[in-house]
Formats: sequence, C-alpha cells, structure tokens
Amino acid sequence: MIWAYCKSSDADKVNKVKALLKLIPEKEYRPWLNVLLIKLYAHENCLEEMDNAINEAFEYETTVTTTGIMRSIIIAYFWSNAIEGLEKLTRHSVFAGWRIGYSLYHSKLVMYGSQKNLREMQNVLEEMDSINIRRTMKTLWITYKAYWSCGQGSMVLKILGQMFKHGHEVSIDAFPS
Repeated sequence: MIWAYCKSSDADKVNKVKALLKLIPEKEYRPWLNVLLIKLYAHENCLEEMDNAINEAFEYETTVTTTGIMRSIIIAYFWSNAIEGLEKLTRHSVFAGWRIGYSLYHSKLVMYGSQKNLREMQNVLEEMDSINIRRTMKTLWITYKAYWSCGQGSMVLKILGQMFKHGHEVSIDAFPS
C-alpha cells in the first residue's frame, strides 16, 4: 500500500504514507522501505524527512546504489539551495558505499560557483581528485563559468588550458579579451 501511494499522483500522499507507517512496528527496519521513503521525500521536497530517512539508512548501513534515487536526493538539495545537506551526504556516501556520481559534485560546484565561493569550489575539485573522479568537460565548463563570473582571468586561462590538455574543443569566444 505504501509503495502504491509513493507511485501515485495523490496530492496528499506524504501524509497518507506517514499514516500507514504508524501501522508498522518501529523495531522492524526494512531497507527497501527506507529507500522508497527517501525517494518520496526527495520528490515531494520534504528535506527534513528526507534527511531523517537518509540518516536512518546510514545508521542501518543501507546502501543506495541506484542512480535515479541519488539524483532525486541531489536535485532536492540543489533546488532548496541546501549546500550543507549536500556536503553531509557527500561525506557519508563515500564511506557508506553509496552511488557517487558526477551529478553530486557538479551540483556542489554550481552551488558554490553561484555563491562566488571559489575556495569551497576548489575544495570540491580536490575532493574529486582524492577519490579518483576525473574532471570531465562539464566539470571544466562549470568551473570556467564560475571563474569567469568572478572576473578571475588567470584561472579562466588555466581552466582553458586543462580543456586543451584533455583534448576538448573550445570556441575562440571562450577566451577572455
């Protein structure tokens, strides 16, 4: 029944799911249910409930390996501009064996770039390097745009150099004048 409500388009499905959850004994942990709840709360933008479900998953060592669920979580944090939640998720996910992908780091880069927090953005790049996630063209473009918007011409040229080094094509318009 909970699964059916999670998949439905009912406007009040979160409250209906919460009511059904009260019928389940608390001591019985079901990993599949927890992951389903994480996805539901992410889609419904219920960050507090999502954080609680994520923390419970970490506590019971439930591993989330599905790209779609991770993207749902990342999107919920991104649209709510909750960089702290995204940082916490990243730290715990690496050690818990959760699916780590480019969208997680790219979201952090975009969020820090939009805040013009270049130091934290650089920390994200170093974090990617430390767990052997290579810099893609998208990664480089995100950093390029952030440095460009902050007027960091020398860093823009450095990023363009990295693009050339990795064989990416760059338009002549990308160069600062």
